[in-house]
Amino acid sequence: MDKKAIAIIFTLFMLLQPLFVPIGELGSRDSLEAEGRSTAPDMMVVEVTTILGGGVRDSGVNYLATDTHQISINITNQGLTTGNSLLYLKYSLNCAVDYTEVNTGGTPVELDPYEFQTIVFSHAISNTGPCQKYQVVLTAANDEEDLTNNVQILDFDVDNIEQGEHLDNNLPQASFPPPRLPLGETIYNTTVRNAGTVAVNALFEISMYSLTDGTTTTYSTGNVPIFPGSLKYP
Repeated sequence: MDKKAIAIIFTLFMLLQPLFVPIGELGSRDSLEAEGRSTAPDMMVVEVTTILGGGVRDSGVNYLATDTHQISINITNQGLTTGNSLLYLKYSLNCAVDYTEVNTGGTPVELDPYEFQTIVFSHAISNTGPCQKYQVVLTAANDEEDLTNNVQILDFDVDNIEQGEHLDNNLPQASFPPPRLPLGETIYNTTVRNAGTVAVNALFEISMYSLTDGTTTTYSTGNVPIFPGSLKYP
């Protein structure tokens, strides 16, 4: 084979070489170009809730007690690469005029793509009043472009609400002639709920009146403590 033939073959190979691209790489490149999606991380605060400490929701308003609360924060990374960020939990008692850091200096977090993580902090609230807030902030991760979902706020009022509710019972209904009880032990139940933000006591008493001599016998459970949001069957 002479030098001219070798030169022609080499030229053809150089012209065809750009066409020899692995199918997987070509498909990946086309997909990214078609979607136009960034490969940067996209950190997101999913939800902020309180899980311990007295708290209720009434007419669209969150009420917390002056107590030590646990704040549960759920975060994720919606991007395509691992993201490193600092998470801050901040508290305001004056309608966001000022914030103080609950976790001073922030908490480092690292999330792989589509990984979720829940972080819990304890924080004591000692001042009653309306328009208080918890603010959660994720700082920008490496090359992160969309920061609109890096912040979330939980609004609440602080009030120590005592609100016990009687839901039902299985006591016999008043009638004539009066209801007759079977011989032996009879068990009566009542269901009560604490719909407030501080602990209350439930007292279940039954008074039995004798139709023969008019004497009264009273049976009592004694005080049964009920914590906010819980049911009891004393």
